[in-house]
Amino acid sequence: MYPIRPVPQEYYDRFPEIKDVNKRVYYGMIAALDEVIGMLLESLKENDLEENTLVLFASDNGGATYTGATDNGPLKAGKFSQFEGE
Repeated sequence: MYPIRPVPQEYYDRFPEIKDVNKRVYYGMIAALDEVIGMLLESLKENDLEENTLVLFASDNGGATYTGATDNGPLKAGKFSQFEGE
């Protein structure tokens, strides 16, 4: 039995080679996000909205280095700092 995680099990299970639980959850979350954005773009295409739709994606100031799952190098710091991954 796995501990409770904020990522669906199917995405967590895609990265069995990652032993660090925090990194594995993070990678699973990125994979889930990537898949859903792909579904959104495909839906726009199927409904002939692709050419007249602007899709913007914004991140929120660097990786969460405090989790140990990300590394913003060579940038400074990350979330919750004055640098925010600059």
